[in-house]
Amino acid sequence: MTIKEMQNLVYRTAQSKGWYASPSDADKIGAQLALIHSEVSEALECLRELRMSTYCGPDGKPEGFAIELADAAIRIMNTMSWLGYDLETAIEKKNKYNAKRERLHGNKAL
Repeated sequence: MTIKEMQNLVYRTAQSKGWYASPSDADKIGAQLALIHSEVSEALECLRELRMSTYCGPDGKPEGFAIELADAAIRIMNTMSWLGYDLETAIEKKNKYNAKRERLHGNKAL
């Protein structure tokens, strides 16, 4: 499955659950960005608590570091679909640019 196909699939799933009407104002877009950030923060908490493996909670919900990063990716895909952006094309453009950058550009340690 391509990134574009995955983006369309997760967006259709979200829409079938009642999410993502039409974008109407910057506050709603800002809220989506905050929700993406919250998923990344949950991944950080998993890292801090050493919950790196994927496991299922008592209700069968998948949990763990990779799952939280997947949640962030799903939210990014949904937000980009909602706003009419193609994630696959954006990634391709950015990666093409990054490939031309010098080694350790910016020279900042992680």
